[in-house]
Amino acid sequence: MSTVLRPQALRYLLVESQESATEEVLAFVRDGAVQADAGHEVTLFLVQGAVSLALGGRPELGAFLDAGGRLLVDRFSTDQRGIAAEALRPEAVPSGMDAVARLVLDPGVRTVWH
Repeated sequence: MSTVLRPQALRYLLVESQESATEEVLAFVRDGAVQADAGHEVTLFLVQGAVSLALGGRPELGAFLDAGGRLLVDRFSTDQRGIAAEALRPEAVPSGMDAVARLVLDPGVRTVWH
């Protein structure tokens, strides 16, 4: 009997800081959706200008969430922009840099900052 080896699920932290209207940002989110759909644990952290992505119904973000991605939004950045937590997508979790620091410092998490 042969055993099928499956690749181990990886853990990713994707940090987006650029304005959400660019194609590069949306491609970054799509890449996260592909990884989540492949069974990897993917957390997307939106900071600075990218927090506005959590306001609307961008299909790329919807696909990321549908694939099992986790969405964190920087509380300081939303406060700076006058964005209330209630205005964010329901899946968005307002977070601070302490949550991101824990993930960045976790040796099992691969961090990509865009």
